[in-house]
Amino acid sequence: MSEMDASLHRDITGRLEQEFGFKARPGSKWLQEGKCPACGKKEVWASAESPWKLWCGRKSKCGWEGYVKELYDDLFQSWSDRYPQTLESPQAAADAYLVNMRGFEIGRLNGCYTQDYYHNRDLGIGSATVRFDLPGRGYWERIIDRPHRFGKQKAHFQYGKSYRGYAWVPPAALIDVLQAAEIWITEGIFDAIALCLNGIAAISAISNHNYPRHTLAQLFPEGAKRPKLVWAPDGDRGGREYLDEHLRLSHADGWHATAAIIPQLPGAKKVDWNDAHQRGRLTDTHITDYRHEGRISVAPTAMDKACRMYKRDPQNTFPLDFGDCVYWFELNEQRLEKAKQAFRDKEAEEDSDDDVPEDVLKQACTVAKIATCLPEPLYFQRSAITDDSQYFFNIKMARKRPVKSAFTAEQVATPAQFDIRLLSLLSGARWKGSKEKLSRTFDDRLERLKEVDTIDFIGYTREFRAYVFGNVAIRDGRVFEVNDEEYFELDKKTNVKTTSSVPHTISLDANSFNQDWPRLVRDVYGGKGLVALAFWFGSLYAEQVRASQESFPFFEMVGEAGSGKTSLVTFLNRLTGRPTYEGFDPSKSTAAGRARTFVQVANLPVVLMEGDRGDEGAKALKFDYNELKSLYNGRSTRTTGVKNAGNETHEPPFRGSIVIEQNRPVKADDAVMQRICHVFMTREGHTPDGKKKSDQLNAMGADVLSYFVVAAAKAEAQVLERFEARMPVYEAELMAIEEVKSIRLAKNHGQLMAMAEAMEIVVPAMADFREETYAQIKRMIVEREAVIGSDHPIVRNFWERFYELNGSNNLMPYLNHSADKGQIAVNLNEWLERAGERWRDLPTLSELHEHLPTSKVHKFIEANRSVYSPIRAKGETAATEGKKSSNVRCWIFKKPTTE
Repeated sequence: MSEMDASLHRDITGRLEQEFGFKARPGSKWLQEGKCPACGKKEVWASAESPWKLWCGRKSKCGWEGYVKELYDDLFQSWSDRYPQTLESPQAAADAYLVNMRGFEIGRLNGCYTQDYYHNRDLGIGSATVRFDLPGRGYWERIIDRPHRFGKQKAHFQYGKSYRGYAWVPPAALIDVLQAAEIWITEGIFDAIALCLNGIAAISAISNHNYPRHTLAQLFPEGAKRPKLVWAPDGDRGGREYLDEHLRLSHADGWHATAAIIPQLPGAKKVDWNDAHQRGRLTDTHITDYRHEGRISVAPTAMDKACRMYKRDPQNTFPLDFGDCVYWFELNEQRLEKAKQAFRDKEAEEDSDDDVPEDVLKQACTVAKIATCLPEPLYFQRSAITDDSQYFFNIKMARKRPVKSAFTAEQVATPAQFDIRLLSLLSGARWKGSKEKLSRTFDDRLERLKEVDTIDFIGYTREFRAYVFGNVAIRDGRVFEVNDEEYFELDKKTNVKTTSSVPHTISLDANSFNQDWPRLVRDVYGGKGLVALAFWFGSLYAEQVRASQESFPFFEMVGEAGSGKTSLVTFLNRLTGRPTYEGFDPSKSTAAGRARTFVQVANLPVVLMEGDRGDEGAKALKFDYNELKSLYNGRSTRTTGVKNAGNETHEPPFRGSIVIEQNRPVKADDAVMQRICHVFMTREGHTPDGKKKSDQLNAMGADVLSYFVVAAAKAEAQVLERFEARMPVYEAELMAIEEVKSIRLAKNHGQLMAMAEAMEIVVPAMADFREETYAQIKRMIVEREAVIGSDHPIVRNFWERFYELNGSNNLMPYLNHSADKGQIAVNLNEWLERAGERWRDLPTLSELHEHLPTSKVHKFIEANRSVYSPIRAKGETAATEGKKSSNVRCWIFKKPTTE
């Protein structure tokens, strides 16, 4: 491995000492007694001078190995910043990249490369590059400054040029390929250089699908002595994809060709030829292993592959895969001895196991198919929240599209269960082997599987400090696309995926992000629409806000039919990547269904709808909005028992935000009402021009809007910093309003104002509407304060009708049975009977029992007290005729002081 640069050495050793706790030993050549992340023992070692690799000293019991390039990849991202280009060192960044990132001896590469620059016009960003010329075919260059900014593009080939049929050939100063007995053909240029530096002549085909016929013909024209070709692709599935085709073409062109491949560990990071060079794994012993892997990879039949595997590692039985199926090899030793004896007699050869031809071996063994498909374990996935675990497999089958799915431990351990699971995933996929064969096939690979943490929702996860969706994850301003195995590698220690099936679409195309919509929202919906937009934006940080300020408000959008509530909500949901979502009706769901719905998303709104019907009688209050109270602080709405022998319970926290969309305002306790920021939508101001702009908003799909989520998540640190700084300012400003008395209301609306300002970081156009947004929020808090101070609608309705039915103060009352002029005594059944003669929309008796004790204007004193009734005593009503008792059971209230 190459010597480590001084500045890089300083940064790396600082990280190592902080993370692993190495003991400082002045003058020592080793960093010692670091804590192992696998076994937890203080047995990790590394070179003090060049700590490229770390390993646990408990080799037999642990064997952990780590590489600083993988542990601290951020230190290997921006080479121009660390090594700026100067007149004296015009290739400073390129040189440093090749030495420190690729592990090359720079002296042997003189003339192979140059430092250049690539600019992506679509993204508007650029980077220094290491450029390699392809004579007559242009150039290929590797991006070396924060390549993740360019998405999947890590390299660039000269526009308008084609390398099809050609290869990069190293200069003679590096190695003379014309004098080589073998020429290895790799995918990448760095792989070819790595082999050349280890004495193996190699050329690069640039990609795994390119067959460099023209370059081979130029190097070795007709009549020239030809070397042997060794195809050396990457060892992953993509690298092997064209191997058989390249061998066929090579043989057709008259070349003697074979293959060499680096075996890959299941679930581990791919190791290519450059990686093997840096890890010291290109010794003669390693090369022998790679040649063997190549030979078995290109075997024409399952029997040929099995015999080659046996000759390398003699075992009487073992599993093998071939042609997307699994086979079982079994050797009969007696038949082998007879076949060997017959061979010796015929060929007069000495007895030697090493020299037994494959044809002789085939006579003594059987290869039987035990699976009609090829199940490949990819990783072990475990929920960090529920502790549920599964094995994730890729199932391949001839002439069918591969399927990736999870298997339970029971399914992996039981042949019958494994067979049933395969059949449920792919038609005709079967497992026909015994339990022993199932164990032999997978046990070794399962032991080495990478672990992936899972979450059962979409959005922000506090555990990993990242936004995780189906196709994209964002953490610390960095965007991660899902890999081929359907999880995100957030860093070398953190792999995560979501198992949620919530429909969502997140665009990664920043250029398609439409910036016209903020003004359209304002023109169509006015200040109320801007406030709703600010709440949706704030929802993207609900978890972080609750972590620092303990709560996040609810948002209620009610109003007239046709006022635009539904259109606005569906637009805002498209903005956050949910194109088919408006909300759900809590009245039509069970308590268990609601609890599950509440935990399906994090840092996204959960919309509760009840606007599709009237609020008549008991039907309107199947759902009690008081259930939402605990969600304000992010607590669970429901506790369930864990299915085991213990007494554990599961209480999933609420991670999203609450939006209420309906025709009439929420009716709930003051504690819930104070948690709500409320807007009332009307049809006032609707115009033909507004309709046209509304149609423009409705025409915008999630594909041009949902990058909003990515932009907001990338700006997480800046947004939260602005929010934390400004929220106390706005809270104090609201408390200074004369009508505002509630600290909770000021906090909720202050958070909304602070988020409206912070949104300007992501959507600069919002700055144009700041004052209009703030004015609307201030009107909202004043209106809310007035509502909080009044009685519940059911209570107000009760007293309005009570006075209509009871008569004027100058006449004998009909409903007030109190003899005390400072009190009101009313029999609720009598009130319902009288009111039912005039009105139909009456509350139920249970609703009156629930809400009347909260009466404020008429302070509640007692329920169901037996009182003396002057009305009954004088027999003034037909209802009392013939009754002997003058007492009646009533609810007692204090009369308002104005009466």
